[in-house]
Amino acid sequence: MFKKLIYSIFTIVLFLSYTSCSPKETKAPVPGVSPTIKPAAGSLPKDTWQAEWQTTLSIAKKEGKVTLFMEAVASPAKEPIMKAIKEKFGLEAEVLAMVSGELNARVLNERKAGLFYNDLIITGGGSMANTLIPAGLFGALEAAFILPEVKDEKQWREGKMPWFDKDRTVLSSVLFVQEGATINSALVKKDELKSYRDLLDSKWKGKIIMNDPTIPGKGINIFQGMRKLMGENFLRELAKQDIVLSRDQRQMAEWLAHGKYALGLAISTPLAEEMRLAGGPIDYVEFKEGAGLTTGGSFIGIMDRPAHPNASRTFVNWFLSREGQTVWSQSLKYISRRIDTPTEHLQPINVPKSGVKYIDDTAEFYLEWPEGMKLAREILIAGPR
Repeated sequence: MFKKLIYSIFTIVLFLSYTSCSPKETKAPVPGVSPTIKPAAGSLPKDTWQAEWQTTLSIAKKEGKVTLFMEAVASPAKEPIMKAIKEKFGLEAEVLAMVSGELNARVLNERKAGLFYNDLIITGGGSMANTLIPAGLFGALEAAFILPEVKDEKQWREGKMPWFDKDRTVLSSVLFVQEGATINSALVKKDELKSYRDLLDSKWKGKIIMNDPTIPGKGINIFQGMRKLMGENFLRELAKQDIVLSRDQRQMAEWLAHGKYALGLAISTPLAEEMRLAGGPIDYVEFKEGAGLTTGGSFIGIMDRPAHPNASRTFVNWFLSREGQTVWSQSLKYISRRIDTPTEHLQPINVPKSGVKYIDDTAEFYLEWPEGMKLAREILIAGPR
């Protein structure tokens, strides 16, 4: 009896020893995502997002930087966001501003070469809808959200997140009413331009400059807006005004401010504002037929294999927070789609108004760009008929 008791005790001890030493099942880490560090027992905050946020920040600081490819039209925001990310999180922000064609080509070429250099892209809807989204470059942006103020749909206009695509990989961060035309107020009186049809007056022949609508950018955006509001025949008549096309937005803003041209179509608003604030005779007109809405090169997507996954996640949450959207809005003079950001710095003409017809900038609108660019080449390059 005593021997049986000793044997039973020995068996139980051996079993407990074995189970305590056996390896526990672990899950393989998800590629491209840093593993989550769980807080010690009893230290989990009441709001678990705080633990996730602190863990993300901790690993982001070890990664050291975030790399962002950005549409050149948004370049006035480059230095402000680099400064903000450095001061707030201690992260270096490497921001490369390029025109959309150059940006698209670089990203696609890097991907073909198996290079995963950048973390995020902020660019226009045309590039997103026609090139970058179809190439399958983006990860699930929503999965990067941590901060409650970013996730809270009530903080966004219309009470919902402004997703651009059905897969929720790209989000529209700002809203902007496109001006009908930008004018040199020393050469043009605002009451001379109340309708798009006023652009057909013979006194403006040879005095209109326009951002080239045969390539992706603000030019084709305005061109397509006029096409929807006024029709194709109007565009053919407008082409007879000997419109000068340019791809250099800064040069166009300077030419307009210096009086080389009287009015401009699809001029970069941030650059025009720069000239106006410097004392240039720059002003804006709106036309009674309506206007287009745009995001001004402010669609954001996170790469499916970001070089710095936690730093990029940190940037996304900051960028879409009230603070980040305020910096972006004030730098570019666009309205954030967040409802809690200031608007005092904006031109009234660029703020949506009730009772005005607007052409919304949906993915479908941008998918029509290729057809619009073909028409623009036909009537503005080959010559009006």
